[in-house]
Amino acid sequence: MEKKWYANGDEIVAFWHSINPYLHQTDFRKMFYDHLAMTKAEAVYMLQHDYQSSIDVFERIELESLQMADLLSTIIIQQFPSVF
Repeated sequence: MEKKWYANGDEIVAFWHSINPYLHQTDFRKMFYDHLAMTKAEAVYMLQHDYQSSIDVFERIELESLQMADLLSTIIIQQFPSVF
């Protein structure tokens, strides 16, 4: 099941790269894989009733999600500078 999860991540990265040439696939894939690993860790912590660790990793997920949003915003602006 986890292989399918990462394969789906690969498809998302490939899609973004196909519609925006400013996206560096390798860097975004690493960011995406880190996101998936942290999400899995958060779920495991919750199942283990380790709520403090779950909160800690959620805070890292939130920070990385904001970084992903910044990256995607940046490449969209690069691709369509006249719109911004």
